[in-house]
Amino acid sequence: FFCVSQLKLVEAYNDKRSRELEFKEKELQSLSSEIDKKVKDFEKEKSEAGNFKKMVEECTQELRSKKNELTAKLDHSTKIQREIELKKKQLGHFTAKLQK
Repeated sequence: FFCVSQLKLVEAYNDKRSRELEFKEKELQSLSSEIDKKVKDFEKEKSEAGNFKKMVEECTQELRSKKNELTAKLDHSTKIQREIELKKKQLGHFTAKLQK
C-alpha cells in the first residue's frame, strides 16, 4: 500500500512537472514567434531606412546640381546686366554727341 501511495505521488508530481514543461514550451514558442516578428520588423525598417538614405542622397545630389545651375544662371544674368549698363552708358554718350 505504501509503494502504491508513493507511486501515485510520483505520478502526480510527474504530471504536474509535465504540465509545467508544456507551459514553458508554449511560452518559449510564443517568445520565439515574437522575436521572429521583431526581426522581420527590424529588417523591414532597416530596408526602409536604406531607401530613405538613398532618396536623401539623390535629393542632395539634385539640390547640388540645381544650386550649380542657379549659380550659373545668376552669373550669366549679372554679366548681361553689366552689358546692359555699359550699353546704356554708351547710348548716353552717343546721344549726347548727336545732340551737339
